[in-house]
Parts: sequence; C-alpha cells; structure tokens
Amino acid sequence: MKALINQLDSIFKKNPLGEKVLIVPKFSAGRQLIDGCTKSGLKPLNLKIMTLSGLAEEVCKQMLFRSKRSIIPTALGQELFIGILKNLSDTGKLTYFNCLEVTPGVSRVIYNAINELKMQELTMDKVSPTKFVNTAKGEDILHIWAEYEKELQSRGFLDLSDLYTEAITPKMSATSRTYIVLSNLKLTSLERDFLELLTKRDYEVFHLPRPKGIAAYAPLENNILPVEKDISALNKLLWLYDLPNASANQQVLPVELFRSYGESNELNEVLRKIKKRELPFDQTAIYYTTEGPYAPLTFTLTQELNLPVTFGSGINIRFTSPGRLYHGLLTWAENGFRVSDFIPLLLNGGLNLSDQDAPSKLSIIRLLRNSSIGWGKERYATELEKAISLLEQEIEDTGKQVRDSDSFMQSKLLSLKWLKEFFVDIFDLFPEPNLVGNFSYGKFAGWLLKLMHNFSLVKNIADGDAKKVICEHLLMIRDWFQEGMELKEIYSRLSVISEKQVNASNPKPGYLHVDHYRAGIYIDRPHVFVVGLDANRFPGSRIEDPILLDVERENLGYELPLRGLRYKEKTYDLVQFLGTVSGSLTASYTAFDTAENRVVFPAAVLLQLYRLLTGDETQDYSDLIKSLGERKGFIPYEPEEALGATEWWLYQLTSGKKLDLTSIKSLYPALYNGLQADIKKQGVGLTVHDGLVKIDGAMLDPTVNHNLILSCSELETLAKCPYSYFLRYVLRVVPREELTYDPNRWLDSKTKGSLFHAIFYKFYRELQELGAKPGLVKHQNYLFELADELITLQRSEVPPPNELVFEQDRRNLLDSCRVFLRSEEVEAQNSHPEYFELTFGMSGDNAGLGEVEAISITMPNGGRFYLKGKIDRVDKTSAGYKVWDYKTGSTYGYSDREHFKGGRQLQHALYPLAVEQIFLQKGISSNPKVIESGYIFPTVKGEGKRVLRSQVKRDSFYEILDQLLVLLTQGIYVMTEDDNDCTFCDYAEACNRSSREPQSLQKMMVDAFRRLRSYA
Repeated sequence: MKALINQLDSIFKKNPLGEKVLIVPKFSAGRQLIDGCTKSGLKPLNLKIMTLSGLAEEVCKQMLFRSKRSIIPTALGQELFIGILKNLSDTGKLTYFNCLEVTPGVSRVIYNAINELKMQELTMDKVSPTKFVNTAKGEDILHIWAEYEKELQSRGFLDLSDLYTEAITPKMSATSRTYIVLSNLKLTSLERDFLELLTKRDYEVFHLPRPKGIAAYAPLENNILPVEKDISALNKLLWLYDLPNASANQQVLPVELFRSYGESNELNEVLRKIKKRELPFDQTAIYYTTEGPYAPLTFTLTQELNLPVTFGSGINIRFTSPGRLYHGLLTWAENGFRVSDFIPLLLNGGLNLSDQDAPSKLSIIRLLRNSSIGWGKERYATELEKAISLLEQEIEDTGKQVRDSDSFMQSKLLSLKWLKEFFVDIFDLFPEPNLVGNFSYGKFAGWLLKLMHNFSLVKNIADGDAKKVICEHLLMIRDWFQEGMELKEIYSRLSVISEKQVNASNPKPGYLHVDHYRAGIYIDRPHVFVVGLDANRFPGSRIEDPILLDVERENLGYELPLRGLRYKEKTYDLVQFLGTVSGSLTASYTAFDTAENRVVFPAAVLLQLYRLLTGDETQDYSDLIKSLGERKGFIPYEPEEALGATEWWLYQLTSGKKLDLTSIKSLYPALYNGLQADIKKQGVGLTVHDGLVKIDGAMLDPTVNHNLILSCSELETLAKCPYSYFLRYVLRVVPREELTYDPNRWLDSKTKGSLFHAIFYKFYRELQELGAKPGLVKHQNYLFELADELITLQRSEVPPPNELVFEQDRRNLLDSCRVFLRSEEVEAQNSHPEYFELTFGMSGDNAGLGEVEAISITMPNGGRFYLKGKIDRVDKTSAGYKVWDYKTGSTYGYSDREHFKGGRQLQHALYPLAVEQIFLQKGISSNPKVIESGYIFPTVKGEGKRVLRSQVKRDSFYEILDQLLVLLTQGIYVMTEDDNDCTFCDYAEACNRSSREPQSLQKMMVDAFRRLRSYA
C-alpha cells in the first residue's frame, strides 16, 4: 500500500493547489484510498472523489433542469419495467417469452440485459433479431425495449445510458481539473467515450499492481501503458499464475491455508486465529468470494460474540428490527393473516407497541392463541367481539361485580377491547378488491407504509437506515402505481424490499471489517483473511447470461463482454487484490457441504498458493489437501481458542479430561445436577430421574382423595405411559391448542371428530322424536342436509384455507355420513339407540335424566374411586344394553385378540359399569345389564366397522385397575416400553426417550407395570 500511496503523492505534487478529481468505481473505494493517504501523512488539497455517473450528471445538470427531466432511480426503473413486461405478457404481445412467468427476478434479468446493450452504445436500430439464436427472442427483446423507452419518455425520465448519451457532447468546456483514474476501472463503451471527451484524453493514471500470467479484464487497463516504476514488485503473490518467472529474491508474506467443516466453522476458525494471534481488529479484514452465506453468517456470529464489525456491502435488511417487521408483516398478509404468523412479530419481529394502554405482549399472545381467529383479517374483529361478549356475559352470570380495575376478569376484558381496536386500526387502510378481485398496488404499499411508520422500532443506525429504505420504497410505489393486481403478484414484487442491504460502512477504527475481495484492493489492512475459496464458489461455474448468450453477444458485437469468461476476470481481480496485501494472508475453504452432505474441493487459486509456498510447481490437489490436515470443526484444538462458553464446554467434554465437578457444582449448580441425573439414569435402581416421584401417595390416590375424580382417558393414559400421565395430569403441563393454518387441510382430527359427533347426535335425536329407524334410502338426503347445516356453522367458526380443500373435506364428511347410515341400518334390526352423549360427573342435559354425578367404582378390596365421562351412545336390545363410542379414525390398534391391549383400552369396560349404575340410580331398570360394549368407526377411513367387547372379563379389568392404582399411590411414573406409544405423543420433546440407553429403559419395567402389560 505504501508504494501505491507514494504514486498518488507524485500525482498530487504535479498540481498541488489545483482542483483534482479522483474517478472511482464507488465512493467507498475513493474514501478508503484517501483514508490510506491520511494514515500515511499525505493530505491532498482540493481533491474531489467522484464516479463517472456523478460527473455525467454534473455535465447534464442544466439540461436536466431546462427539460424538466430527471434520472430514474433504479428501484423505480425496475418497478416500471416489470409492469411493462407483465402487460405485454398478459396481452399476448410476446412470442418467445409468452410462457415465462413474470417475476421480479426474471424482469430484473431482462432489464439488466437491455441496459447493458444501451451502455455498449447499441440502439434498437442497431440490433437485428437475426443476431439471436431465435429470431422471436430478438423481436421480443426489441418490443420490450421499445415499450421501456416509451415509458421513460412519457414520465420524463432518463436512465444511466441516456445520461451518458446526453453528456457526450463536443461542446463540453475545457477545464483546469486534474483527473485521476484508477487503472483497473472497468468501463462500458459509453463510459469510455464520456471519459475521453471529459478529460480530452488527458488524465493521470493511478496504477494498481498487475498480476503476471493472466490477461487483464479491465478495458482501461488494457489501453494504458504500465507505470514506469514496476509497482508489481510489491509481493510475490502477483506471480501465482506465472511461478517460473517469480523472482527468488522476492519475499513471500506469511501465508496460512486451512479447510473447514462447513461455512460456520470456517468463520469460527478465522475468529479463533484472530484471537490466538491477538490481531488488532482495525488492522484485520475478512474478505469473502460470495456474499451469501458468509456475510449473514459473520453478522450472526459476531452479534452473538458482541464483536465490533463493519460490513462494506452492508447487512441484509432482515437483520434489522424494521426489516424483521416488514418481512413479518408481508408474510402475515401473504399467508392470509394467520395468528401463528402474527405472534412472531410480537416475540422478536420488531413490532413496537408504544401505546401506554397496550397489554403486555405475552398477554396479547395468550389472548390470540386462545381465540378462534385462526386466520382471515375479517375474523380478528368478529372473533374478538365474540370473546368480549362471552366474557361480559360470564361476569354478569356469575354476579361478580368487578370494580377493581386490576382484577383478572376486568383486566382481561380491557385487554380484549384494546386488542379489537388495535386490529380494526391495522386493517383500516387495507385496500378493498375491485370488481375483478384485484387490489391496488399503491394502496397496498400505503397500508404497509402506515404500519411501518406506526410500529417499527429504531434502536441503532442500522435500524434507522432500514426504516428509511423500506419507507422510501413503499412511498415510491404508493405514489406511482395505482393499478390493480392479484395479491400473489403484489407479494412477489414487495418481497424484493426484504432482499435489500443496509448500513454499508467503510472500515472504522477499532472495528473488524468484512467485505468482498474486490473491495479489498482499496482497503489498507495488513492482516487479511479470505474465505470461500472452494471450487464451487471460486471462480464459479461458467454460466452465461440467460437473456444474452455469449454467441449472441459475439454476433451483436460492440465489445459486449462474454459472460462465459467471467471466471477469468474473477481470478485476475483476486490475484490483483492479493498483490496489495502487506501483512499476513490466511486463505480457506469449506471442505464439506453440510447442507448437501458431500465433500467439496478447493479452488485452483489455493493450489497455486500452495505451489508458491512450497516452491514446487508439480504439487497437485492431493498434496494440498494432505498438507491442510483435519477440517476445522465445531471444537477448538485448545481451550484458549474457544470463542465462547459453548466452544469451551465442547472442548472440555471431548478432550478426554476429567471434569472438575467441584468447580462445576459451585459455578453451575443446575449443570451439576443435570450431570448427576444423567449418571443416575444409567444406574441400576429406579430413581426420581426415571419416574419414581417422591410425593404424598394419598394426594394422588383416588381411593383416598375423593376430590380426585378420574376419567377414562386419564386411566388409559396412565396405562399407556405413566410418564405422560404425570406431565399432563399431575404437573398439569397441557399442550397448547392453537388454530393453525394448513393450506391442504380444513379441520384437524379433533375438530372433525367433534363435528361427526354433533351430526350423529342431532340425527338420532330427530329420529328419536319421530320414532323412526335409520334407513339409507329414506334418510340419506335428510342426514346430508343436517350435515351441511352443521358444516356451514363449523365453517363460520373455522374458515377453510380455500374452496377446493373445503369441498374435499365436505365431500369426505358426507361420504362418511353415508357409511355411518348404511352401518346403522343393519344394526337397527336388532337394537334401538336410546341415549346419546350421556354425561356423568360433568354438565349435560342427558335427555331428561338431568345432571348425573360421578359414579363410584368399587374395587374387590373395598376401596373405591370416582369416575367421570361422556358416553356417545347407549342402545337397547332384547338381551340388554350395548354401549358405543364413535371413533373417527381408522381401526388400527383395535384387534379382537387384544381385549385390553395391556391396559391401553379400558373404555369398553369402564362405561358399561357407569351405565349400569346410572340406570339403576335413575330407576330406568331394576337390573340393568350391559351385554356388550365397543367402538363404531363410522367414517370412510373406518369403513363403518364395529369392534365389540363382551363383558365377561371384569375380573381381569379390576386387576388392571388395581395395578394402575399401585402406580398412582407409589408414585411410579415410568416411560412406556413400546416405541409405538410415542408416535402421537404430545410430550416427545420433554420426554427425550430416544436418548436413553436400553438398560435405562429396561429398569422401568417394575412389577406393577409388567403385570399391567400381561393383560392383552
């Protein structure tokens, strides 16, 4: 860098007081060069940093003012262009591109291709369709191009090529300025013509080092002579591709190569090396070959470690609070305003509620999850109003006079009312569809703009930059585009904002800098790390421009660059940058793709570096890979290299060293307890960590604690897996029930089951009043009408994702009703349904029986406990009663050979006892007897089958109950021994059964549990 600064110094001395203009590709490059001058003590006077486009605008300033024209912003140009492309496609005016889906990505590629043609001084009259591989393609491009030019003219805009065309005029006045041009400046034909006219071909060249053995790919660099003093002698890396001619006397700066297991570990290793070498952050830079995934991964990692970092290309807008809010709002709207998409906005999505009366975010989340909103913007106000009305009615019914504003019910009521008004306000500006169902693009953007203004949180400079970028883009759309579009297209176009970069920064004192390697040539940082040097990323595949193929570029002429040769340009630029490194260089690549699960090979430039280091041109890839050793991974080699507590613990746990449990106990008591628990789990005896709970047995013994009223599902859960019973019914850990959106399903299994029960209940109550028996021909239409009535009601409660899914579910429901009716017609020959949804120990009308208390189950040893439940149906036959339960799933798991299924199926034994006791108590029969009990599978999936259980095994049933009571009273809540019991378990994550060793699970088969399983 010192030689380069000296070169600038000599240029400045030629005109020390006169105006000097340093022409750079980007302002950031110029500022960094000037910073380098300042650090070296060079303080140039009267120096401006400008880009060629800035100079062209300066030349055209008066013309633009007089003509009332302006330069079109890139974002607006792309928005106009996609509109042009969509209109041509929709009106059938395209031939080659007629089947192409118009997306922002496709539009951008065609937009860039046309602008590239224009920047190479190609006009429409110079482009012949015959130059393209397909004439129709050329005609389409010209058609699109013509419409684009019309749009620019009608709106009073110029694009960049138009600006240069206007600026290129022989009338340009002479100037005393000294123009300084970087030798590696890449110029299009228009830019080169403008530069020559602007400077009268009289400009100073700031020579950058030229790699040896590789052709230059900067047009300017190919047209100027090398500097008299060979600055290429800066370091030997410039000879990477000309090793035989590298001088043996030249010093090679310190170079280190390594490989890693995935990109995250590659960056981790870079930071470990910075830490180990104690490199100052403001003398160190990390350069990547491709921005993704390295820039976002570096941001995430350095945020976790709280490291000061600047990013030359900025960070993705979604890493900022306004960016997360915008992306979240767009996702929420695109997915039909699902509650499950709104909740993340409250948790970490940047939604800022500044209203002092607003409930806490946790309260809002709880209210939304407990609501029946699910999705659909219209449902927020209606469902919240229902919740408000129900709560007000509850307060009135209980006679509770709530005067204390801090009371729970009053607080909840206020929260619901606030929440309703909040969503009413949110949807206030949401546009209404037009007659064909389309929405105004501009009004939709205006709606988002309002939300961004009202609810985005700005905590730092990056947040402020992000909010400004988002709001300016939305404001531009709101003001320029009012045409109607399908929502799908609106979401697609607005999603572009989520990909923007913000908070780009030059290197700062005290900060580590991260940037693309092309920017590195202008940055004076001695310690350099280059990541992403694998063969896939660098120099990359030889992919051509899909719109302008290389053969078409050659046919068109005008020095259009060939995209298939871009890999050579990338290699030249990287070696040129490496030639400016003055301190140390560390180059790396990821040797294993963790996403694709495959090995990755190093880039050719790494092999050249290895050959340079070894001084042996015969070395090949196998030698290079062997020399790199093991791939750097998740665990540091030494504890001092650990970047944080996680890596330190990983090292300690894998190093083979014995942990100092005494220190762990004092510093991390919870961790110590966990380690001790793990040791005990692997031990022989049953412990508290295996489900042996030290608890007052009387409290959980229903034969002692008669306030503990059990249900059939509780007893079956206890038999199936005592541990899940403990979580659900002892600790009261209840899985959250939330109405979630599924584009391929309307009703979940539980809701569909409830709907079936309601249909069958109402159908039989109607038949009971008529005194009729069910018949397929006679009652099918009636059953369908009744089902449709309840389906419509259910639809108002839970909206379907779309009409297709609704119709599919409706048809399935009706088909199942037909299956049910056919099955009932046969069964009705020998039995007559009399009671439906018979409840005991719970509220219910019970068809005139009134409220029925919980029944008492008396054990053979004299003990008794109470049972509650709801029986779907009781049929009467000449021999006695039949008790039925509807199962809306398949018959899987219900076998004639498994009467009790190891205690997992008890309903057919419990409910007959309940029926006999209830009928006796209510005087329905002096000697009620249930002869059979079972399960009806009334759906298409269940094929209308019936599984019957005789009542001849009551002795075995009481023995099962006795073993279950042993588990309860002794606090034995072990895990099930059968993996199949875990298939639909709500507690799989809490249980983590799969992590246990076989012997750890085997010891849970205590006597009571083993005996329980013996009852098939």
